[in-house]
Amino acid sequence: MSLWQELEGLQKKKATLDGQLTSIGEKAKTLEERLRTIEEGMGIEEERVHKLEMQLKDKQEATDNLESKIAEMELILKKPMKELAEEEPEKQPMEVTVQTAANDNQRQQTEETI
Repeated sequence: MSLWQELEGLQKKKATLDGQLTSIGEKAKTLEERLRTIEEGMGIEEERVHKLEMQLKDKQEATDNLESKIAEMELILKKPMKELAEEEPEKQPMEVTVQTAANDNQRQQTEETI
């Protein structure tokens, strides 16, 4: 084989390899973009999962509190009336002062201004 033929063969091979290199480079770029998109999607999903976990935790705490209150109320209901009477301190009447005259005057003034 002559040097010219060998050179021509090598140039064709180089052109083929350059084309393959360009193709692989484009494919790598496309794959990197897809990877970024998938990673972003995973980040969003992780945030959603975390938010749902927090909501679940809050709901579980609320449920536990309600169950605790129910258990306390059921215990109170099961106690005999004598025990309840002994536990409750005597209630003293409270004095309540009602200021109806002042409220009536305010209403009259409001009605007059309307």
